[in-house]
Amino acid sequence: MPFARIDLAKGKTPGVVVVAVCAVVVFLILPPFPKHFDEKTWRARDCPPGRYAMHQDFLNHHKVVGMTKEQLIDLLGPPDGDEKGVLTWNLGMAAGADDNYLEFQLRDGKVVSFRVWGV
Repeated sequence: MPFARIDLAKGKTPGVVVVAVCAVVVFLILPPFPKHFDEKTWRARDCPPGRYAMHQDFLNHHKVVGMTKEQLIDLLGPPDGDEKGVLTWNLGMAAGADDNYLEFQLRDGKVVSFRVWGV
C-alpha cells in the first residue's frame, strides 16, 4: 500500500497533530529570519511587517550615531513619529508580539543613540 490512511477519529496519528501544533507555536514565538536591508522595500507603504526582519542588517551596515536627521530620512523615508528630538519607525510585529519600533534620539540634529523596543 503506497499511502497510509490517516484516521484521526480513531487516534491513529496523534504524533502528526502534536508536530503540527508545535510547528505553529514555534512560528509564533520566533522572530522572522533576518533579511538584507533594502531601501525600496523598507519605504513601501505596506512594509512594517518586513521592516523588523531588515532592521538589524540596517544597523549593522550603517553607522547611525552621528548621522543627521536628513541622512536618516534619506535612507529610511519619512519617520512614523517625529517628536522632540526623537525619530521613530514602526517595525511591525515580531514573534507574535505587538508592534516594535526603531527609535533614534537626536541632539543638535544628529543621532546620539538608538534603540529597538516593543509595546
